[in-house]
Order: sequence, then C-alpha cells, then structure tokens
Amino acid sequence: MPRRSLALLAVLLAVGLAHADGKKPKYTTIPASAGIGFTVTFPCSPSDSTKELATAAGSVTVRTHRGEFDGVAYAVTVTEYPETFADVQPQKILDGVRDGLRGDGEVTTDKVVKMNDAPARELEVATKKKTGVRGVAVLQKRTLYVITASGPSSSLAKETTSDFLKSFVLSN
Repeated sequence: MPRRSLALLAVLLAVGLAHADGKKPKYTTIPASAGIGFTVTFPCSPSDSTKELATAAGSVTVRTHRGEFDGVAYAVTVTEYPETFADVQPQKILDGVRDGLRGDGEVTTDKVVKMNDAPARELEVATKKKTGVRGVAVLQKRTLYVITASGPSSSLAKETTSDFLKSFVLSN
C-alpha cells in the first residue's frame, strides 16, 4: 500500500510540475534607479517606447513599458505634462484616464485612492466581449502614471495580474 501511494504521489507531482512550467511567469523589475520614478515587476520582459506628442498645451512626453503574458497585456505609461497643466485639477485628469480606458465598455470600479499622498484611481472596465482592463492611475505633480492589465476578463482575475498591479511603487 505505501508503495502504491508513493507511485501516485510521484505521478501527481510530475503532472503538477509539467503544468506549472508552461505558465509560470518570468518576472522583470523596472527599478526606480533607472531614473523613471517608479518600481514595478512585470510577469514578462517588457519593451519600452518613448513618444513626443504635440498638443495645444505644449509638447507631452509619453513613455510606455509594455509586455504580454498568458494573453494579458501589461503596461505602465508615464506622461509628463507641460507647465501649462499645473493648474488643471488632478481629478479632471484622472477622470480623463477613466473615460479613455472605458472606450465602449462599462466602468465597474472607480475608486479614489492615494499613493504616496498623490491622487490616484483604481479602475476596472468590462466589455460585452468578456474582455476588460484593470488598472491604477496616479498623478504625481505633473507626471501621470497609468498601470494597466488588459485582456480576457477571466485572466484579469488571476493572481499574476493582481501581483503586477500591487508591485507598482512610486519613488520619492
């Protein structure tokens, strides 16, 4: 009897390890020491891009760090607003982020929070196509950080997505 139990345990362990290997994320951390004002841990290797956008209010620099894991796109977008935005109410900017993320979906969570005393919003959007976005938007002075995970709704509920969103930390 113990021999049969050991054999069964060995088979279950082998199946479990084989299953875990295929879906286990390989985490990559972007450190605040890179001069970008935050630390975040991606469940994949992100790519980086920078764009300068000309707006009526002046030039806006947008940096995006993006990666994909298990059908979910993970991103941190950092937008540096010009001096002309200094008088814009933070909630108006965060409302704009919410409305932009909503698209043709429905906002299911819109929670006002703070991060390092900076105004922030926890957001969730669901679409009729069973996809969605989970994220956090933080406005620190004139720098907007938008941390998102987007993809199938069932995947957004997984621990990997929660770990990614919780890993975001602003540097002082």
